[in-house]
Amino acid sequence: RYGAAVLAAVKAAGTWIRSAELRARVAGTSAQFQRAVKKLEASGDIIRRGTKSLTEFAPAGTDEPGT
Repeated sequence: RYGAAVLAAVKAAGTWIRSAELRARVAGTSAQFQRAVKKLEASGDIIRRGTKSLTEFAPAGTDEPGT
């Protein structure tokens, strides 16, 4: 499943990973990627920060710098 591949790649990174790098690791279409990360965010498996080309994802529980 594509969502499982996205989650595995985020967990493998172990920290914040840029959207472009993550998408390169899991391939797929832009629409597939967007659906997968929205579902993973909604389920609490990953967290997001930033916008547009600066968007990054991390496994749930990863601390923001300075928090």
